[in-house]
Amino acid sequence: MRDWVLERASLPSFIDFLSKRWKVVAPQRRNEIHEFRELEDPADLCLDYPTTMLPPSRVFLPDGEVLYRFQPNSPGSAAAAAEERPIALFGVHTCDLEGISVMDEIYLAAPIDRAYARRREGAFIVGIECAGPCVEENLCADKGTNHTERVYDLLLHPVDEKRFVVWGRTNRGNDVAEESGLFRPATHQDHAALDDFRAAQARMFRPKFGLRPDELSARVRASWDDLLWVAQSRLCISCGACNVVCPTCHCFTTRDHLPIREDGLGERCRYWTGCQLESFAKVASGENFREKKSQRLRHRIFKKEVYGMDRFGRSGCVGCGRCGHFCPADIRLVEIFGQLSGKEVTYA
Repeated sequence: MRDWVLERASLPSFIDFLSKRWKVVAPQRRNEIHEFRELEDPADLCLDYPTTMLPPSRVFLPDGEVLYRFQPNSPGSAAAAAEERPIALFGVHTCDLEGISVMDEIYLAAPIDRAYARRREGAFIVGIECAGPCVEENLCADKGTNHTERVYDLLLHPVDEKRFVVWGRTNRGNDVAEESGLFRPATHQDHAALDDFRAAQARMFRPKFGLRPDELSARVRASWDDLLWVAQSRLCISCGACNVVCPTCHCFTTRDHLPIREDGLGERCRYWTGCQLESFAKVASGENFREKKSQRLRHRIFKKEVYGMDRFGRSGCVGCGRCGHFCPADIRLVEIFGQLSGKEVTYA
């Protein structure tokens, strides 16, 4: 780990430097929301964004991506989609860095998902620590994701209006900082500013229900027959928005698109799907193993807090709050966890 300082005035030059090697994808405003998309003008960069609707982990798993192309009726003709320019993902909140690390555990474990691995292996990631909670639904303090040591190459700390104190976690991150000629080593004064920033953070980030991850997992595990699942699911319209905006939801389906011309190429494409859709657990015989909304809602929470703990030893929820913030029915995870912890948390 090396400590650097990047002046805010040098940010556009750093973006230009990165764009020579990577396609820079960064948070930008579009109407009433913020989103990660290719940054064509550094002036469009928005680092004080509340949260994005889609998480940055989706950049490595785009909806509708071509997994491979093939000639129908020609076994062995499948060929991987063309290589893409590697991505520099810039300005990622720490909770979303944690989300990417969860996706890495899923998609880079055997059998490796080669399409995901291609994008991740070439990616350069610059994270940023938030000064305070970005949306009222987030659970960063409860989940411990307002800080992280995972995934990033460089991590920005916006200590004041003039500079970032930057941590270089990887050799590549430190090499890029050095090669750019835009960073200087941090001094005692910079470290003191970082200490002040961290102290202010600690005052801003407060746990909402105060359970350790293993305690929350145990409460969820014991709630299988709890009526809260029925009560909460009455609001649900089964739109699946909570799945789409979640940085760790990873279910997908595939469809083959066949060519009209006999000598044309077909495509196998991957599309997002989610466990809150009514058809998700329906099988060919017509049976639906999670027909009720309450069953599907319970499954989503168990997937994050119980099955994730059993499989990876960590929660599958990184506390970003998107599922509640963008839910059209106002179903909020923080309220469910509050009920399970015996500490009611509600919002107007």
